[in-house]
Amino acid sequence: MAKDDVQDSFWTIETNTFLDHVLGWKTADNDVCNVLHTLNSSSAQWLSLPKVPKPEKELYSSFADTANAIVAACSATNPIVELALDISWQASPNKIPKSPDRWSPQIRPDLLAVHQLGSGPEEEAEKEELKLQRKEMKPKDSEEEMLEGILQLCSYMRMVLTEQLDRRFAIGLLLCKSKLTVWMCDRSGLVRTRTAIDIHAEPKKFIKVIISLSRLNPSRLGWDTTMRIYRMETATYHFSTDKDMTLDYYGASPHETTWAIQGPRSDGNEGEDRYLTVKALSTVRAQVMEGRATIVWLVVNERTMERFVLKQSWRPEMSQTEATFHKSLSKPPSFHICDIVNSVDIRVMDDEQGGMVVDDTANHIRRGVEVRASSLKRNKLPKDPGVSELRSNKCKKPELDESQPHESFLYVTSTSSEVLEFSVIADGRSAINRVLTRTLMRTYRWPIKFFKDVPELVNTLIDAVKGHRDYWFSLMLHRDVSTGNVLICPRSDVDVEDTCGKLIDLDCSKTSDTRVEYPAPGPPDKDTAGFLQLLWQVSVTDEAAGILIARYPSHFLIYIDVALSMNPDLRTANKKLTAEDLFLETPFDRPPAWDGHLPHIRHKTGTRAFMSAEIIYLSNVRYEGTEALRSTGRVVHSVIHDLESFFWVLLYLCLTRDGPGGGRRIELSINEPLTEETKPIYAAVYCLFDSEDDHTLWNNKRLLFNNPDDLDEIILKCIHPYFDSLKPLISRWWKTLRFGYMTFNDYVVGSLHDRVLTSLEDELGKIQSKSNLHSNLDADEVARMENKTDKEIQRRKDDLEFIQLRVRQLDESLKRQSPHAGQQRLPATPLKDN
Repeated sequence: MAKDDVQDSFWTIETNTFLDHVLGWKTADNDVCNVLHTLNSSSAQWLSLPKVPKPEKELYSSFADTANAIVAACSATNPIVELALDISWQASPNKIPKSPDRWSPQIRPDLLAVHQLGSGPEEEAEKEELKLQRKEMKPKDSEEEMLEGILQLCSYMRMVLTEQLDRRFAIGLLLCKSKLTVWMCDRSGLVRTRTAIDIHAEPKKFIKVIISLSRLNPSRLGWDTTMRIYRMETATYHFSTDKDMTLDYYGASPHETTWAIQGPRSDGNEGEDRYLTVKALSTVRAQVMEGRATIVWLVVNERTMERFVLKQSWRPEMSQTEATFHKSLSKPPSFHICDIVNSVDIRVMDDEQGGMVVDDTANHIRRGVEVRASSLKRNKLPKDPGVSELRSNKCKKPELDESQPHESFLYVTSTSSEVLEFSVIADGRSAINRVLTRTLMRTYRWPIKFFKDVPELVNTLIDAVKGHRDYWFSLMLHRDVSTGNVLICPRSDVDVEDTCGKLIDLDCSKTSDTRVEYPAPGPPDKDTAGFLQLLWQVSVTDEAAGILIARYPSHFLIYIDVALSMNPDLRTANKKLTAEDLFLETPFDRPPAWDGHLPHIRHKTGTRAFMSAEIIYLSNVRYEGTEALRSTGRVVHSVIHDLESFFWVLLYLCLTRDGPGGGRRIELSINEPLTEETKPIYAAVYCLFDSEDDHTLWNNKRLLFNNPDDLDEIILKCIHPYFDSLKPLISRWWKTLRFGYMTFNDYVVGSLHDRVLTSLEDELGKIQSKSNLHSNLDADEVARMENKTDKEIQRRKDDLEFIQLRVRQLDESLKRQSPHAGQQRLPATPLKDN
């Protein structure tokens, strides 16, 4: 949300430094002086903006006329220098910018800096334009008007990043009365000029800003020169800023535009390959102002026509690439994890720095200048529309159909805080330099929410947990288990129903160089076994007693108390309890050790909705009742937190899905009124997953841990009836996690995967043995669910057929290229291999 960007990642640059470096060019001072002289020499009053405040609408055309006069004077003053972009300023307060994306927000920027495209018929002129910069105007410079203007401007800039996928950053202007501030949103946060420019008192600075938006080359204004639009009809490549571009070069939406993108060679050799996009898999995070801003495409290698998944993200400079993580695995990659081919940091030409440089935010985009942190108080920001407003008949709006593949990796918030309102607490952050990185992968298929039936859902989770276990014992922790990172993968293109699960995305992973050292198991202890028989009336083997004393020498009674209280069946077992019965099994391998790892006190990893309460909130508070057997010190993200995230993924799907196929249940639609029956469902999803307040998520997950009966008595009553057969699994999984937290030590981290997998596999067997899995549903509802399964199977077949058709079309197009087509392709530039 725009408020989050303003609140949490707001930076300033000294104004003259911003103009000289971020928006500067070699002859800037001379050009500005010449333009000002030309303007002052003209008979017309070029600066037509009034000094006395007037109604907001009267300011728009005045500013547009002034800006256009500056651009015209620049061209007239130095006709030898061709402006990089054919810019015209247009007042558009009541005009919704045209967008091919049906989900684009219906917002109205006050002014647009428009780059004219092509030379189509006059009646098509409105279509033949590319929105470059957005501008917001306010007639006063009060704090309230400025805050409103900032939020509106952020929304406009996010729209630019969303619709123009070849934009690395966006620039916007905010004019409050006569005070102008320049804003830029890159992936390290929102940055602005530290002090406002008074356009009447400082005309040179104002002129410099306007000229820079035409004078600077497209790369300096945010365009990615390693991407071009590919036209299959003509087999040609085009920058989106080319003067011969027209909008019909784009696809019907950002997902459907065919891009030619520079990336690493798929054979592992040095150099580069070009990749043509088959379709976009995820673009929703393109709008992110601070973060990785991940975009994912399905692509083909232009040289080999081999299919890959290409992932673009702005990774923190200090983080390793996914390929580096992958190559560091201490064991060969398994079948249940992502097949990563390579990652590279993208390098681009920078004339001022004299050659190829890494495309990063601190040095290339912000030009190495000093930035200072700033923020706005949340209580000063306008309140978001309440759910009651969104649900009113007057505010109906189209909802994203999650059963459709256009944004299949998206986690969609389906509730708001109307049912329960909480204050928002933001954590401070420091500036992070981010590097444009592209990763090539072979793993493609569908997120877990597209399961076709309950057995496939459980089996996908089993495989993903196995993949996580493989990472874990290869000295790596994933740290971002989510609905988008667990995939359903058919074993071949022939049978879309024969599937397995895979775990993807290593962006948040961490690795260790050492393993836990397990001491030799203690000898059989007959005395302890006898003592436990006397004190607890429980019979254990001498071997189990010896292991118990060795692992918990000072707290073995606490362990037995926890084990018996959470597993009361052990008391009535008609045998001597073994180490396995008491969950004292010996791990099959040694897990990673994190003794030297210091957790970042201001940095959380993962997808908020699926984080453990111990990770999401920065108070470093353990789950209550788990302190006795755990080591002291700060909470370190470990395997138990990731296995808890898997649990939340399953519970989330059961609460929010309308059966198979990915569709969201109707009770969570913002266009449906809340009722007494739907309020508990809505509140459960909000409190455990959708709240924007970390404290709310932390508190409710903590309460569920402290009151485990609430899971059965409250939460599981809210899941969709289709998932009734999964209630025993969910309860058992939560019990396994709670016992793991209460007895947490190095042995637990080596055994917990197997405990969770035993629960999953046992319950899957029971599910598969049932002849009537959905006996709780009436005949009509069973038929509806079966129809949804059939539709999901057909959707998968259609998806694969579309991909095969598209690849053939691209192949045929490339074969039609002229002998000189290679001259139009992306320039060969060296990449930094990782």
